Amino acid sequence: MRKKHPARHIAMSGGVFADVRLSQLVAAPPGIAEVLVLPAMDDAGLPVGACIDYWTASQGLSCLTRDRLTHLGYGWPYTGDDLLAAGERLGSRVVNASFNAHEEPMVDTPAEALQALADNRIDFLVCDGGMVFPVGQ
Repeated sequence: MRKKHPARHIAMSGGVFADVRLSQLVAAPPGIAEVLVLPAMDDAGLPVGACIDYWTASQGLSCLTRDRLTHLGYGWPYTGDDLLAAGERLGSRVVNASFNAHEEPMVDTPAEALQALADNRIDFLVCDGGMVFPVGQ
């Protein structure tokens, strides 16, 4: 494959690449400088790859620039206050989006969210556009 598609920087997405050993094998051949596995451990990363594929096919590889990511969360950096203000302005109520497998709310306040993170009842929090993980992950 490398003879047909020589590359030094490889990005992968999709659940199969959650396999650490597979990622190590992809990174092992001489000449591979970097391997990135998009953090969504399902097919949520596939649209990013599709967009990059379309862009390079239509604009050429030289138009693609690589920049270091400052975080792995995409979207606008809305704060809780922004969301509450928008809800009031639009007449919508803000609902908790943290539910367990039984569709029961897990947390109702920021303090409960932090405690749930500390207790390993949730894997991460998304706060102001970034992700917060428990210490040690």
